[in-house]
Amino acid sequence: MNEPSKKTNQNSSSTSDKDSSIKNFISKLKKLRYSFVQIFFQEKDKAEPISSLAAKVLKSKKEIEKIQPYLNRLNSALSSEDVTNIALTGTYGSGKSTVIKTFQDIYKAEDPNNDFKYLNISLASFKDEILDEEDESKKENKNEESSNGIKNALLSKRHKDFEKLLEVSILQQMIYHVKPSRIPDSRFKRIVNFTKWKLIITSISFVIWLISAFSMWQFNVFSKINPFAWTFSSKDLDFTSLIIISIFLSGLSKIIYSLIRTFGNSRISKINIKGELELGEKVDKSILNQHLDEIIYYFQRTEFNVVVIEDLDRFKDTEIFTKLREINLLLNNSELIRRKIVFVYAIRDDMFQGNERIKFFDYIIPVIPFINPSNANDKLTELLKEEDLISVFSQSFIDDVVTFIDDIDMRLLTNILQEYLVYKESLTHELTQDNLLAIVIYKNIYPRDFAKLHKNEGDLFDFISNKATYVNDMISKLDEEIATNIPLISGLQNEKIKNEKELKEVYLFNIISQLDNPSDIFIEGKPVPLNKLLEQDNFNSLINEQNINYNTLIINRSYNMYTKTKKSLDKSFSDIEREINKFHKFNERIEHINNNNDNRLEELKEQNELLKERKEEIKRWNIKNIFQNQDVSVYLGPFMGSLLMRSLLVNGYINENYLDYISLFHEVNITKGDYTFIRKVKIGESLDFNYKIEKLENLIKKIDESHFEKVAILNHQVIEFILKNKNQYKSRYESLKKLLKSENQKVIDFIDRFKRSEQTDNKILFKELPSIWQGFWNFITTKGKFSEKKTNEYLQLIVTHANLADIKNFNNIKSFKQHFSILSNLADLVKDKDQTEKLKSIIESFKIKFDNISELNYNNEFLYDYVLTNDSYEIKYTNLLAITTDEGKSEEDFRSSNYTTLRHLENKLPLAYIEKNIETYVTNVFLTLENTKETEDALISLLNNSDLIIPTRKLILETTATVFQNLSDFDDIEIKEEILKQLAVNTSWVNVMDYFNSYTKENLDSILINYLDNDDVYNELGKSNLSSLKDDNEVKKKLALAIIYCDELSLESHTKLRTCKSSGWTGLVLKGLSSDKVKSMIESKFFTLSVEYYDKVKEEFPGLHINLIEKSFITYIKNYAAYEMNEEDHSSIMQSIVLRDAQKKEFLNTLDENEIIEDAVIASSATKVYVNEKVSNLSYSLLYGLFKGSSSNEYRIQLFNLNSNNIDKTQAKNLIGQLGHPYNRLIKSRKQAKIAINPINLEFTNNLMSLGIITSNREVRGMIKAVASA
Repeated sequence: MNEPSKKTNQNSSSTSDKDSSIKNFISKLKKLRYSFVQIFFQEKDKAEPISSLAAKVLKSKKEIEKIQPYLNRLNSALSSEDVTNIALTGTYGSGKSTVIKTFQDIYKAEDPNNDFKYLNISLASFKDEILDEEDESKKENKNEESSNGIKNALLSKRHKDFEKLLEVSILQQMIYHVKPSRIPDSRFKRIVNFTKWKLIITSISFVIWLISAFSMWQFNVFSKINPFAWTFSSKDLDFTSLIIISIFLSGLSKIIYSLIRTFGNSRISKINIKGELELGEKVDKSILNQHLDEIIYYFQRTEFNVVVIEDLDRFKDTEIFTKLREINLLLNNSELIRRKIVFVYAIRDDMFQGNERIKFFDYIIPVIPFINPSNANDKLTELLKEEDLISVFSQSFIDDVVTFIDDIDMRLLTNILQEYLVYKESLTHELTQDNLLAIVIYKNIYPRDFAKLHKNEGDLFDFISNKATYVNDMISKLDEEIATNIPLISGLQNEKIKNEKELKEVYLFNIISQLDNPSDIFIEGKPVPLNKLLEQDNFNSLINEQNINYNTLIINRSYNMYTKTKKSLDKSFSDIEREINKFHKFNERIEHINNNNDNRLEELKEQNELLKERKEEIKRWNIKNIFQNQDVSVYLGPFMGSLLMRSLLVNGYINENYLDYISLFHEVNITKGDYTFIRKVKIGESLDFNYKIEKLENLIKKIDESHFEKVAILNHQVIEFILKNKNQYKSRYESLKKLLKSENQKVIDFIDRFKRSEQTDNKILFKELPSIWQGFWNFITTKGKFSEKKTNEYLQLIVTHANLADIKNFNNIKSFKQHFSILSNLADLVKDKDQTEKLKSIIESFKIKFDNISELNYNNEFLYDYVLTNDSYEIKYTNLLAITTDEGKSEEDFRSSNYTTLRHLENKLPLAYIEKNIETYVTNVFLTLENTKETEDALISLLNNSDLIIPTRKLILETTATVFQNLSDFDDIEIKEEILKQLAVNTSWVNVMDYFNSYTKENLDSILINYLDNDDVYNELGKSNLSSLKDDNEVKKKLALAIIYCDELSLESHTKLRTCKSSGWTGLVLKGLSSDKVKSMIESKFFTLSVEYYDKVKEEFPGLHINLIEKSFITYIKNYAAYEMNEEDHSSIMQSIVLRDAQKKEFLNTLDENEIIEDAVIASSATKVYVNEKVSNLSYSLLYGLFKGSSSNEYRIQLFNLNSNNIDKTQAKNLIGQLGHPYNRLIKSRKQAKIAINPINLEFTNNLMSLGIITSNREVRGMIKAVASA
């Protein structure tokens, strides 16, 4: 048996060597192939290091120090006899697993000094499945309409099923953690992996056993083992039988042992590969409780004393903790195990409410998170530095994104970075890395929505695909502003009336034309004359009238006169407004007029153009631009509560180009962007005009000519290419021509964008466009409603690039000529000498007169000379200023002495041009300037220029400050009149006489009257007279009389000027003069007193004849009888404040006593005069009449004192009786009277004592006490 065995071994060895050689050869081939692949793809020799997402085992001292408190606490708790249930609590991702892994690494199970043997159970694999079930449950609950009882039953059943699955998973992980050989009596049967050699050995062993069994019966081997036959002799010992029997019995024992183990645990049939238990009996019981003996056996056979259970908190079920605690209690109390077994749970803080966790756990170790939003930035920065990516991203992006990830942990950051690296290496390097990382973050936070994104579904897809809605919302606001401006623009364009007065006249004319012979209109109930209706207050009130009433004039033929009758128009002012203009009320039209005057129309047009440009700009915006200008909250929808998505979307990190970041495109003839353009064109959807085309010619070949008639084809590159290559692409060019002249608003927008784009060549488009579309210019100036600025931009492009023949074919050539004449619109063209000949041709062809040539001389001297020589410029301020300053004249001279400066130019062409168009020059230039320093000769030349209409020449006088020396230098009486009106002539009698002789009337006209009424004029003329004039004396007298008889002159002027001729005046006719002038003439003794003048004045100017007497009293006294007077005249003279008392005494001497005493006024005045003049020889009758007519006791007592010697006692008592109380007591016997003490009364009482009327007069207490005689 040894030799065959040896040979067998040798053969086996040989075979083994051959197999080994073959394996080595194959291994070398594999290595060679791998090396070839490495060289071909230039891969690194070593695999790149990766960062695992599993919980890390901390190695460095610095990292371990951070978790050392947890390790110490955990070690102490595990070592404690009383602690069997330990909880590590913390938020998701706080590092609980890291603490456990590191602890296990430090206190290794293989370490003989370590008493801890670990069994790790993790339930993370069930999370997705459970979430799926929960989602399905929610969907079912939404769609179900059954009763709550059925729903609760379904939910309860699902909960129980899930709980059993959870228990099975725990049991499964325990069983499969160890080899079957360690728990041979376990009822859980598993698939045992038999090696090839083990199978061979087992098979051979079984065959050998079968042979032994066969031999036992066939060769009666049993008889050989009869103990009675044993002799204990080596010769009698049958070794073969003994071996056979031994093999048989050993095999039989093995079979019986296996059968006992197999059939002794028959309750569990199997555990399938999915981890589900197929139960032999009932399934209603708890799995853990049902197989508690299996669990006890498990721990009896193994050495595990620390069971680490993770991720159990993800299922939000506390019942499992109760069961596990019960199991822990049973294990620790079991006499079969006899060692402490500790359950360590890694759970979230919020797993239990209130004091629940205290009941479940013996010791709780809180774990502070390693990472949170506050320090995630630093952690991510560390990871980026490790991958040498720190410079790839902007710091603001890192700050923004990490801050808003709510449920963040190290594993999430690590996975984000790893996925980013994969995407980065797979996609093009031209992508924005901030955006790529944003997509990866979104993928990790919203994995399901990311998956839907590839199918054009999901929340993010909906948000981005609704970009057109966001744009339209913004554009709609701009459209509202544009729509608001359109009626204003239309109103301003249609408003032809230039001022408020003219507009009022239109409305009043309409009203009056509907009235029947009106005399006035009632406003607020009061009649207002028609000529007063234009006044602001009246017209404003008329606007509010609800029914217009008026007075009509009706002739009364019986009396041959008109009478007024009130009538009604039966219309309000609002009705009149509608009749005149259906669209705009009066106040609106006033606003239009004011706006037109303030250039509001251009402002509104430019505002609308800016708004339209803004619309086009918004259409080109990406999502970032949109939400930088608009609140995103309205549109976030499902992302409303996510600050992360708000940040990613608003800042443009995730945008409409997301497909570039999640998919690959294989570019051959065209790029991905080109393909997008072709697809949009074919479905008729427009992209931005400036959309970038990479492979232009290939793209155009793929688009049919029919699509070139559609607006979707409008792209700057495409159109420019077709126009450049129109001969090569004739059919496409012809289709494009139809599109370009279609007047479609999209085409207009395209042309405008093409014009403004920096990437396009305007020459291509604006050379072709005028030939393609003859109505192009007409559209710009009429239908386009462009501002002046934009219209001018188009004009420059047409003039620069279009052919002259095409310009001549424009539909509205008049408008083109008008705009071309504004040279400032062509500022860029005149600088180009190459354009000079073309500009000359246009000027000559269209007879252009430029609006402004101020910059022309500096930009193009040749064109400047051409324009001046051919008078191709408007006679305007700016143009003439440019010409004069070009010759070195100052702008100050041009402003203050314009015509004089032009007359002295060396170049006489401008002056000749002006003289031929003098009216235009004066109106457009001269009258717009101050011209305060024009020479007199220049002004005289202008004012005598018969080519100027009189009104214009009058305006010249209004604008100049020149004072002319001689009025005789001017030819027309109208000019002389205006000069006098403007006081623009030297003040002298010569000029007055010149004007006076210019017309045939003998009286002063209103012009001369107004002139002479000026205080400076009459004061200056008053310093001289007509004697210095060379005119005939009769002419002088004629002027002097005209002045004297001119009552329209003011009193001051008349007083100064009437003495212009010094000879005395007799026989003047005063009737036409006012009383104040006659009075002035009397007071100034312009004429003296005579019976003739006295009678005229008395008759024509009552009262002034007294003034005449006052001024010539001596003449009057000498011949007073010649002047007829009455009592009123006497009274007036006696009351005169001009005449002295002595003159009045003389006048009294011409009257008799009765004329004096019969008039109380004269008597009173005479009493005063006689007292003042000390007259003492008056008769008693006159005295009595004066006492009776006078009311002043003071003057009567003084007059009594003066004449007491000429009267007796009786006469005296009669006079005293006129004095009244208390004086009349003195004439009564023995009566007493007290009178005021003063010199007059004292003299009076003395005179009475002398006459014997009183007996005493003594002073008593400041009074005179007088006692009448008996």
